Amino acid sequence: MGRKRRRKVQTRPRPTLPTVFECPECSEVAVRIKIDRKTRTAEIHCGACKLNAQKHNVKQIDELVDVYGDWLDEVFS
Repeated sequence: MGRKRRRKVQTRPRPTLPTVFECPECSEVAVRIKIDRKTRTAEIHCGACKLNAQKHNVKQIDELVDVYGDWLDEVFS
């Protein structure tokens, strides 16, 4: 009998967070968000309909998805 062969460890790729989001105005997936951590602001820009918005008081731990969700809550409320 020969040696036992070691099984290869299969790793799954880690899921990544999205960087481009759907615009509530034109329904195109063209919204980019840029966070400035020093001034705690975020710029929201749609490349299709040229929608521009700014969000203030962004938390240090917020990611792009968090800023987008908060912004949508403001838009639809």
